[in-house]
Amino acid sequence: MVGILRELEQKAEGHHGHVLAIGILPTLRRSDFGPQVMSEQRRYQALTEGLARIRGERFTVRINGAEPITLRARDVTLEGANTSMQLHYRVAPRQFADIYNAIQLVTPVVLAVAGNSPFYSGTGFGTRPGSRCSSMP
Repeated sequence: MVGILRELEQKAEGHHGHVLAIGILPTLRRSDFGPQVMSEQRRYQALTEGLARIRGERFTVRINGAEPITLRARDVTLEGANTSMQLHYRVAPRQFADIYNAIQLVTPVVLAVAGNSPFYSGTGFGTRPGSRCSSMP
C-alpha cells in the first residue's frame, strides 16, 4: 500500500497536487459526538428528528471485528463517523475538464486505499477476514 501511495503522490506532484487519505479518524472519542458538536443549522436538527421518528429508537452503530463495538446516540453525529465526507476543490475554469476527469479516474483507488480505518476510539476492528462495519437502524 505504501508503494501505491508513493506512486499516487508522484503522479499528483506532476499536476501540482497531493494525495489526501480519508476515512474514520482513529483518534475520535465519545466526547466528539453529541449535540454540543453539531452545527446549529436547522437542517441537521431536522435530519435527527426525522430519522429518529422513522426508526423509533436511538441511533445505533455496530461495528463487528476483532474488537466489536456498539455505540448509541440521540442524534446523527455518531453516524457522521462512518458515512460521508465531502471535499471541495476549486480550479480555474480552463482546467475544469482535465481535473474533473482525473478525479473520476482516481476516486475509486483513493477510496479503496483510504476509505475505512480499522480503528475507532482506540478499538481495532476489521482486521480479520469476514469482519465488517455497518450502521444499524
